[in-house]
Amino acid sequence: MRQRKEARAAAKATSTTRSTSAGVSTARAVASATAAPAAGNLRVKKRVKKRVKSLQRGLGSPFEQGLQKVLCSVRKPPAFYTACSQAARELSELLAENGVWRGRLLPFGSVVQGTCCEGSDCDLALVLGKSPEFIDPVDILELAVKAVRASESSFQVLQQIFTARVPVLRLLWRPIVKQKRGVPAGDPLELDLCVGTTSSAQSDLLLATLLSAEAWGRDTSVLLKTWAKRRKVHGAFEGLLSSYCWTLLVVYSLRRARSAGVSPDSLQASVRTVLEDVCELGRGGGNQAVDAARGSVVRGDQGASRRWGRARPPLTILDPVLGPGSNAARCLTRDGWQLCLSEARRAVELFPSSGAQQGGLPKPGSFAEELFRAPGEEQGGAGATGRSPVSSEDEDSSDDEASGGADLEAEWARHVGLGRGKKRRKVRTHVLGTKQRRTKSKAEK
Repeated sequence: MRQRKEARAAAKATSTTRSTSAGVSTARAVASATAAPAAGNLRVKKRVKKRVKSLQRGLGSPFEQGLQKVLCSVRKPPAFYTACSQAARELSELLAENGVWRGRLLPFGSVVQGTCCEGSDCDLALVLGKSPEFIDPVDILELAVKAVRASESSFQVLQQIFTARVPVLRLLWRPIVKQKRGVPAGDPLELDLCVGTTSSAQSDLLLATLLSAEAWGRDTSVLLKTWAKRRKVHGAFEGLLSSYCWTLLVVYSLRRARSAGVSPDSLQASVRTVLEDVCELGRGGGNQAVDAARGSVVRGDQGASRRWGRARPPLTILDPVLGPGSNAARCLTRDGWQLCLSEARRAVELFPSSGAQQGGLPKPGSFAEELFRAPGEEQGGAGATGRSPVSSEDEDSSDDEASGGADLEAEWARHVGLGRGKKRRKVRTHVLGTKQRRTKSKAEK
């Protein structure tokens, strides 16, 4: 009996000792987790924070932050390119089922380049196979219209532009709502369908390769196209530079800077380099051709052929695939080129000089707003640059005297006749009609 009691007492003492040691170890662990960090860890954290702040000051200036903010807001996400691929695949299947064409459906333009921004759509080209007889592109597109309207698909005909030099069929693609579980329905997408060749797709593939070789290639192209669209210096139909031409100028400028050993080290420097090179092209006169692939400028008689007419084009941009004899800026007029140069000079003046703030920029944070501000928006401050909205002749003259932009307004007024005069005349007619009605009502009283 005594031995049993002693054994029980020994076992009880052992369990008590184990529980006590376990509690002590647990308490120590909790204390070490909640205790204040050592002095060495605090020093490391301070160094990391100091390093982060220095990097933010060096790479995140107000101008750079403004550009990055605009870039994030206008650049298309990867889902946009996925939607373009899906829409092209569905349209290819639809046209093949209805026997519209016996070729391939190739994307081209900014979708292939990877430079889609606000307002970008999906450009598709019907590349026909070899045929002994001539095929009218309008006939092919009319068959595509019948196929789309006859079938119950996710496509809708928006516009038929068959009288242009390159006939285009504009479609709207709406993703099917009934998809796999967990996959939401996408946004509608506009498609521009035309009948073309493989040369356009090859040019865009080459541009995509050249842009990817530069550190800020694609981002600079997206910002420059956004700037051109908002400042109204974009559009081949209006005698201005197209998106393809602006991208070629980006490639030309960045490759030229690389060959000179002065590649830009930031997005701000890259955009400014391109705009300064555009201004420099304006000083050289019209007898020059831009070779974007080589980053050089050659004489106009070496690059462009004589088939563009008796008048020499204001600027010749060689196509990287077609080579000599081609001109990607064949629709550019002299008034349109002068307007592009005026806007480029205005943009260069908004950039700071050696970190100093220019007089035309009230605050560093408003750099992106001023650079990408549309010409029709009100500026709300003395000394603001840009074109003033058109309301009447008296307001135009007062705005010119206040802002000092008479030369830019005069160039814009001359250029309006290329395709924008209808809106201007309509606004003025409306204003004159309002004044006449007010005068008549006063006379009746």
